[in-house]
Amino acid sequence: MLSSSERNEIERVLLFYSAILILKTMAMSLLTAFYRVKNKVIATPEDTFYMPNGRCVRDDPQVERARRTHRNDLENIPVFLAAAYLWAMHCEPSSVYMFTWHMRLFTLSRIIHTFITIGALRQPYRSIIWTVAWTVCLSICVQIIQYSYQQNTL
Repeated sequence: MLSSSERNEIERVLLFYSAILILKTMAMSLLTAFYRVKNKVIATPEDTFYMPNGRCVRDDPQVERARRTHRNDLENIPVFLAAAYLWAMHCEPSSVYMFTWHMRLFTLSRIIHTFITIGALRQPYRSIIWTVAWTVCLSICVQIIQYSYQQNTL
């Protein structure tokens, strides 16, 4: 059973790392926009209003890499945040230390994943770091299921 101060610490950790992950995802929109302006690539023909010399293409390597990275964040970060919230607020994480390291490892993995993807580093680095983050999320889900089973809430 966690003490009141431990529960408060878990909430603080959840808020901090959630904000970092949300800001990281938001930053991908800005990075995509940066590459669009830099490379004069527009998303739709009507965007020529803002960039008259823009090309409406889907094959600019930098724009597409930033878009894919953003999409990958949108596929992975909300799922993790939902799982982390459920674990923190409705279950009893085994310790503040364990919860904090799950949050740190996922957040760090997603940030590294972005640098690897945008930097076009060769495989297997991107796959390895993605798997680390995925495994952290899996660990949280397993702990939620274990907690639910132990509480006879099924």
